[in-house]
Amino acid sequence: MKVAFIGTGRMGAPMALNLLRAGHSVSILASRGRAGAEELIRAGANETGSLSECAQGSDLAVLMLPGTREVSAVIEGDSGLGRAMAASSIVVDCSTSLPAATRLIGKRLAQREVGFIDAPVVRGVSGAKSGTLSFFIGGESEVITRAMPVLSAMGDTFTRVGKLGAGHTVKALNNLLSLGHLALLAEVLELAERNSVEFSPLVQALMSGNARSATLEQHASRLQSNSRESVLFRLSLAAKDLSLAAELSNETSYEKSPARFFASLYSYATEYGLNDEDITTIREIFRSDGRKNSAPNFHPA
Repeated sequence: MKVAFIGTGRMGAPMALNLLRAGHSVSILASRGRAGAEELIRAGANETGSLSECAQGSDLAVLMLPGTREVSAVIEGDSGLGRAMAASSIVVDCSTSLPAATRLIGKRLAQREVGFIDAPVVRGVSGAKSGTLSFFIGGESEVITRAMPVLSAMGDTFTRVGKLGAGHTVKALNNLLSLGHLALLAEVLELAERNSVEFSPLVQALMSGNARSATLEQHASRLQSNSRESVLFRLSLAAKDLSLAAELSNETSYEKSPARFFASLYSYATEYGLNDEDITTIREIFRSDGRKNSAPNFHPA
């Protein structure tokens, strides 16, 4: 298939590279992330200078962008994909976006007979590189089926979770669970240290009981070491993702929503100076440094 790929950053570049390896024709948009773009061009991607040029003749467009604002600009702008994609083509949004905005964009694309599905991913950069991403997919079954030759080149797990917007809903809920758990684990490690409990036996004990989890297994050591050598998931992106979960929570009547609390906690961490650091630096806000009075309380608006 001929694919327009928009968003060739840390996640998007290896995803697009796997499409090329699978034999798809890939056009990319000239971007500031030159390292990823240049690797793709060497592998055979066609670099274009505009969205309309990138979309020209494409069967399908894949978006891997920071969030709702960027997705809306790319699709709904005067020279966006909404005008450039041909009838019967498909747009696949792999970004982490607001479900309500996704449904609205879908209605507008449908007026031009362009299919639209939301297919956000998990398993991070390593999954993008190895082609083992897991997709949460929302949309019509017929459109999903037509998109599968492209999706299957980038992942190995595909779950249709409902109608359009459901994929982004599930991604927001997934991030709420995983990032909320990470913040809880950060505080657990800090409380253990302050009470003279050693790290290794603590983790061993927790892993033997009901607290065992992927978060504990994968992140405890990085939380403990406070390593800043590599950034696997920027804290600013985590805060943005949790704001989506908080938005969903705003639709409920919960007076004290954990979703809104965790969103405020991660937002506070970005203001604390951890914006571009890895999510495991969230532990810093639990350390005693004289700032504890400015940390958020469990009284979300």
